[in-house]
Amino acid sequence: MSLQGAIIEVEEIAKRFQLHNAEGREYIDALSPLSFSLGRGETLGIMGRNGSGKSTLLKILSGILKPDSGQVRIYGTFAAILDLGFGMVPEFTGRENIFLAGSMAGYKRQQMRTMADEIIDFAEIGDFIDQPVRHYSNGMYLRLAFAIKTLLQVDLLILDEIMTVGDIRFQEKCKLKIQQLLRQGTSLIIVSHSLREIAEYTRRALILDQGRIVADGETMSVIDAYEARSGLKRQKEDVSVNFGSDPDQCITVLDYWVSDHHVQIEQPVSASIRFRVNKPGTYNLMIYISDFSNVLLSDSFSYRVTPEYTVSATGEYVCTCHMPDNFFNVGTFYVGFIISDGHSSLYENMRCLSFEIESSYHMWVTPWSMHDKKFSLKPSFQWSLQQPKE
Repeated sequence: MSLQGAIIEVEEIAKRFQLHNAEGREYIDALSPLSFSLGRGETLGIMGRNGSGKSTLLKILSGILKPDSGQVRIYGTFAAILDLGFGMVPEFTGRENIFLAGSMAGYKRQQMRTMADEIIDFAEIGDFIDQPVRHYSNGMYLRLAFAIKTLLQVDLLILDEIMTVGDIRFQEKCKLKIQQLLRQGTSLIIVSHSLREIAEYTRRALILDQGRIVADGETMSVIDAYEARSGLKRQKEDVSVNFGSDPDQCITVLDYWVSDHHVQIEQPVSASIRFRVNKPGTYNLMIYISDFSNVLLSDSFSYRVTPEYTVSATGEYVCTCHMPDNFFNVGTFYVGFIISDGHSSLYENMRCLSFEIESSYHMWVTPWSMHDKKFSLKPSFQWSLQQPKE
């Protein structure tokens, strides 16, 4: 019997591989007995160094490998994107591969006639859709495979290092598609060496080390643990993307930081972003705050806030958003930045920083008002108490 609301249950699975060398047989335990489960609509990131067992685990979850012991139960449909070309028949045309994948997923041919058009449009391979896929370029092959496996509706999506599909624009298109699936309630398991991708897509993460789970919990806490284990310092990534028609990159983001990662509830907090302006112009800077629910979005463009910034010279700038004290409730909040020119996005990073609001006087306040996470904000308003005059 499944756990309440579970989409996948992994129970004590183990895998051993046999190696051959001049001295005879040798065995390596790729996975020691490990267990975990994932609920419907939940997201899980898996981290670990090369050789930690990540790929072996995903192949077992996807049914490509069988475990030596233990079992995996999946309650619903799933798609695995481990090798993007897996399941494609080279001699079939792109269109024939679409209908084959739909048939294997249980779709009727009439349903696939409608879905095929959407898949073809997403893949952007034009007239090549009726050519055998063995004639495709690597980029065309990958785009079609991604489109097939994400546009067929499934309950669980399993991804392994797939954000290298196509050019930057198509990669952004893929990210938007995955975010759409998550909003629709699709469960996700993703393996990536990019900690930023893990943070962006998942609310829970685990670390594999020598085939064992050594950490399992809230994503940012596990990322901190992974960096501590690896002796790493989080790298600032220039992930700016120019979505405009202008081929010149107008803005290059160089760094970002918060004033403090641990803030008392009665203290203010600020978030800053440093960037280089390559082309003078008028820019709108937005900050996005989230605790996995949409908390707030503030910008420099609002009518009742500071007007938009007009930058008349190239060079480096630092923009800081100051948030007041006694505003956020106790908990962990994530910070993202968006920069636009008023017409299109020049840079988007929806979860690049975090800070935690703490309280040293929580005993003075009723516990439910401080810690019930239905309330992300807890602003300090002005109050008055008086007796009405008779």
